Amino acid sequence: MNAVERGDMILPKYTSLGLTYSKDKWLFVCDYSIQNWSDYELFGETDSLKNSTRISSGLEYTPDPNSVTQFYKKCHYRLGASFFTTPLQINNIQLEDKSISFGVGIPMRKNKSTYDFSVVIGQRGTNSNNLLKEQYIKFGLSMSFEGIWFVKQKYN
Repeated sequence: MNAVERGDMILPKYTSLGLTYSKDKWLFVCDYSIQNWSDYELFGETDSLKNSTRISSGLEYTPDPNSVTQFYKKCHYRLGASFFTTPLQINNIQLEDKSISFGVGIPMRKNKSTYDFSVVIGQRGTNSNNLLKEQYIKFGLSMSFEGIWFVKQKYN
């Protein structure tokens, strides 16, 4: 038997502030966000979630973006770190997630598109108060497409 239940849901407010600074071959980014999970409600019921915060920063170095002879000089080398206080509180301990990341962006020769490879090494939770600590490694692959993809050509 299928039942339909109607009700309201209040999603928590999410606020974020980010800064970017670029000079020559360097790019620095920093981001701070907070989410008020104590405001969360589903069908009039609240939960024991706590407000979460995240602070992240990263650094990118591109040796020579205009190099035509040495490919590795056009690549974007990245390093980052993140600290996240999750909305979960168990045994009066709010769980945390800390990570560092490494990556490289490989530009394509014929356009401004990039293949991005990354590795994130992190730790979530704690061993204190009979809780679990998880250590993880995540591998990532993404593609960034830049250009004028949806502009109608003037000449065939």
